[in-house]
Amino acid sequence: MEFLKNINWFIKTDPKTATNRETFKKLTKEDFETIVFDDSTRENIKLSFPLNDNYSFFVTREIKRPVNVKELLTTIYKFYKEPLNKKNMDKAFEDMEEWKEDIIYFYDGDISRLTNFDVFTDTCEPDFCGLELNEETGEYTVHIGPE
Repeated sequence: MEFLKNINWFIKTDPKTATNRETFKKLTKEDFETIVFDDSTRENIKLSFPLNDNYSFFVTREIKRPVNVKELLTTIYKFYKEPLNKKNMDKAFEDMEEWKEDIIYFYDGDISRLTNFDVFTDTCEPDFCGLELNEETGEYTVHIGPE
């Protein structure tokens, strides 16, 4: 898990673009194969994805063990590329009505083109900032920055 803190990656881009925060070099094949969650238990990993800038709304997904860096980043990438679920839209854009209007206007009013990534404002390109275990729920929160 410590290895994840050294990853610099903008969640909208392919995980292959991830770099090491210290060396500024792209992650190597060995880096991507680093195990984040081993298979010492059969319990799935629960990832809690923030679905707005202010971390007030989350969607949880499960992935099977073992999980390496590549699988983790790919799961995050695919989640944010998914269409924004209509039932999640109001919660995701809560207190961000102006941004909601701007992004819908960007898509010419076609809300079916909204993705989970679109809930983040254009203030700064969101980047991956690691995982944090919530001891109460057993879920790992995916931290999205800027850091």
